[in-house]
Amino acid sequence: MAAVTRRSEGLISPAKGGDQGDASPDSGRLWAPRVPSLPQWLPRFASFVLAGSLVARPGAETKSQSQIRPRAGAIQEAVFRVLVEAGRPLRALQVHTAAQELAGIPLSWNTVKDCLHKHARRPGSPVERVGHGCYRHR
Repeated sequence: MAAVTRRSEGLISPAKGGDQGDASPDSGRLWAPRVPSLPQWLPRFASFVLAGSLVARPGAETKSQSQIRPRAGAIQEAVFRVLVEAGRPLRALQVHTAAQELAGIPLSWNTVKDCLHKHARRPGSPVERVGHGCYRHR
């Protein structure tokens, strides 16, 4: 059975037989870094902390239909319907207000504005820009 000799550099080396001599890397013996052992309470403490953080975290809640944001396609349809029903050029703010009333829920100003801007630049789109901030249905 081999004895273990500890060195001052923090390394251990197995000693052969009863040899307690000072081993060096050049001696052909196996060298391995000394790994400090974990305290026995550490795994239990870690699981306690993890369990506590999981308990304190709010659980996954499913959102009701009223809390789910509308898709961009639904907003786009509302914007197009507002322009068709108006029959005249509207300001972007007017389109936003009318689309919110049509949808029955609050819509993001940026989403409505981006929808108008994006579709006004496309050649075959039903939206046409007629002035600064004014759009109409083609």
